[in-house]
Amino acid sequence: MGRKKSDADEGLLSIFRHCYSLMREKEIGEFRFGKSGIKIFIKRKVAERSVQKTKPSVSAENKAGGQETEKILPVKEISGREVIKSPLAGVFYASPSPNSASYISVPSDVKKGQILCMIEAMKVMNEIESPSDCRILSVVAKSGAMVGKGDPLFEIEK
Repeated sequence: MGRKKSDADEGLLSIFRHCYSLMREKEIGEFRFGKSGIKIFIKRKVAERSVQKTKPSVSAENKAGGQETEKILPVKEISGREVIKSPLAGVFYASPSPNSASYISVPSDVKKGQILCMIEAMKVMNEIESPSDCRILSVVAKSGAMVGKGDPLFEIEK
């Protein structure tokens, strides 16, 4: 005797399928949703060119073309020092969770590709990686604060 699916089960299944379809389309690795006692968490493997990993560039000009989230911003100078700028607008987080240690300490030598922080945009956590081997001299952005596209995040020295 098989259990007959209820309208509620079908509704939840429909929501799940829709969420997963959007995750595939937008190349999102994780999705969390909660409402009225219902919690959904979906995690999937994403190709390397994922929106999740955002790499600021060290070149002097932006690369043209591509999607808005794939455009990367150059390292610029501020107060005579180079800075790594935010590649997108969102909420800046210096650590992976409120009770965790920061990704980096100041001053700190970092390698190319090392995670420096996260920026939450549209409920998606985007890891911001170091564009090159460098020394982080200061964190310009405040954890939990809104940053705009192009705002300085870190002062660096190569």
